[in-house]
Amino acid sequence: MYGGGNLLKITVWTTDSVGRAGDKTKEESMKRIIVVGIIVWLALALSLGAFAFQNEPDGFRGLKWGDPPSEDMEFFAGIDGSKSYTLPNDKMSIGNAEFYLIFYDFDEGQFMRVALWFKGEKNYDKVETICRQRFGEEVEEGFYELTWKARETGVLLQYDHVEEDGFLLISSISASAIAKLEASQKRWAHIEELGEELRKLERELEELEKVRKQLEEIKAEGDW
Repeated sequence: MYGGGNLLKITVWTTDSVGRAGDKTKEESMKRIIVVGIIVWLALALSLGAFAFQNEPDGFRGLKWGDPPSEDMEFFAGIDGSKSYTLPNDKMSIGNAEFYLIFYDFDEGQFMRVALWFKGEKNYDKVETICRQRFGEEVEEGFYELTWKARETGVLLQYDHVEEDGFLLISSISASAIAKLEASQKRWAHIEELGEELRKLERELEELEKVRKQLEEIKAEGDW
């Protein structure tokens, strides 16, 4: 699932599309961004092995892996047991790189990962430089995709050059969290299967409705 830029195939809702949407659609759009982050985190988690890199993070901005949400955090969205929070007065930059969204994910009340979303290739280049200076050379490199992996922590920098949207994902890895997300993935797959069955039934109903209308037209013409 991971490697060679395969994760770039995941659809990302950009700030432009979110900005054009109404409040309800905007909320759904931002939740989809969180879903993307979780799916990508799972792919990263499953690929971790006996690697190491310098300055391996044990959290983000004073928040350690396993900590509960701080009092000043605001609940943003919850997806299958994973809750995401934002900080109202969060610093939306690292060095000279700027971000439009930073959300903190907690599984069962424990801080597990942070995702920082940015726009534009220039920002991608800035974040890449910052990461290389801090973490050293990446463990894996794909198309607009860099990964630093260790046994308990992973860092993923990814950019979609078509949507001009990207993110920096810093995550703690635990066996229980991976197992939980694997189970979630199976449930999501089942939901998708049910959705496809529903769409199939809807198409069949549309065809039956067409037949019904044709019969009514024939009956009205007196051919029966």
